[in-house]
Amino acid sequence: MNLFDIVLAVNWPAAFYLASAGIVVVLEPIASSSVPWLPSILQKSVQTFLGFGKTLPVKKHGNSWWIRFMTVPKSWFGHFYVVSSSVGLLSCFLLYIVYGRGVAPPSWVFSSLDLLTSPRRQPSDSSLLSVTSVVLLTVQCCARFYECYFVSVFSSSAVMNVLQYAVGFLHYISAFTLLLSHTPALVSGGSTSLVYTTEEVAFCIACSFYFGLAFAVQRDSIARLARLRKEAKLVQGRAGSYVLPVGGAFEYVSCPHMSAEVIMYTALFALHRNAATAIMWLFVFSNQVHVALSNHRWYRSIFADYPLSRRAICPGLL
Repeated sequence: MNLFDIVLAVNWPAAFYLASAGIVVVLEPIASSSVPWLPSILQKSVQTFLGFGKTLPVKKHGNSWWIRFMTVPKSWFGHFYVVSSSVGLLSCFLLYIVYGRGVAPPSWVFSSLDLLTSPRRQPSDSSLLSVTSVVLLTVQCCARFYECYFVSVFSSSAVMNVLQYAVGFLHYISAFTLLLSHTPALVSGGSTSLVYTTEEVAFCIACSFYFGLAFAVQRDSIARLARLRKEAKLVQGRAGSYVLPVGGAFEYVSCPHMSAEVIMYTALFALHRNAATAIMWLFVFSNQVHVALSNHRWYRSIFADYPLSRRAICPGLL
């Protein structure tokens, strides 16, 4: 087997998700550990590698080489959604042309998906569920684009490291690649007809409703955080000051917007069940749990009156 054959044999989005999830799972216990024999420099290094924003041990206005060369402003989160919403809208347009207008997909679409995933990829059982998953993810990316630029208030000192910045782009590009790669019309020999059964329609509605509930919780939670930041500016005179989140789902967990993210990707996995999307879900789950636990620890260390009954991401459990 030559190098090109090896490249073709690897499902690169799935490999990226599996490696990223593994790194988070291995390093999260180190970042959160208070074991006496664990060197503090190791723990701080891991926290610096995994953390961003308020949970990062170093800040934007510091003078360390890490700040100067290895971080970008957290407000650059919006860049992820410029790219992902564009990719999503183009994907929806492609599916409309194929399924709605009966136009055959360009050959480069097949070859690109073969190269990035596998030339032996199999179509999913339902075109309807595949199309719905792409549309739902596109709606989510467009909503996050709007929030990043018109709702959220980012702290002027908040940063993230360049690796996290790169992972953000890779995640969304990989997500759409995986969903498209198993869409029947985009697999060689797959059907270009949007046929479906009554059971598939019912399942699609159920998953979309499940997704929609989480979507609404995330929109409400992000809007609440933005309002609190703006109110803090009026009181403290500084934009982006951190305050204790209250109201809505914040009464139950520290990071309801991250809980909602996991639920939305669970719905996407249910619509598009295969090993690759299971690995994508594992990445999202491990990443959101890690960030939620980090934020939860930070809140409890900063606010003495932080509610003891409030969990990080799952009410009553975690």
